[in-house]
Amino acid sequence: MSVRWDDAGWVDGDGEHSYGEMIRGARRLLDLEGTAFGAFDGDRLVGIAIYRPRLAETMGQLGLLHVGNGYRRQGIATRLLDEVLHLARADRADRLYVSATPSGSAVGFYLSKGFEPTATPNANLLKAEPDDIHMVLQL
Repeated sequence: MSVRWDDAGWVDGDGEHSYGEMIRGARRLLDLEGTAFGAFDGDRLVGIAIYRPRLAETMGQLGLLHVGNGYRRQGIATRLLDEVLHLARADRADRLYVSATPSGSAVGFYLSKGFEPTATPNANLLKAEPDDIHMVLQL
């Protein structure tokens, strides 16, 4: 399987906002009992979502949602989010948490899906991602 993100916001290497950091973050989520969902164009991974159960007692986390450039605005992110929501509900979560990249497109996407900024962000995620917009969706 080939993976190519094609996103100007991600850079080669292992530093902040690098492909290496994205992959390490994905591995951390999977180590926390996360489940990954992929969207493919043939054998090419073009989108990924990772659901982490039990961020809090009855709250799951959308830990990663990314769709590669050239594949956006085709409903892929919505389909991936739908899979995460299905699993969260099956896990009996009553809320889903996301720390969104502070871009108009990312925040707008989550707002359009019913997420709302939270006044009580998760302390660990806020420390790790202080610039992100921390949001919660009631399930």
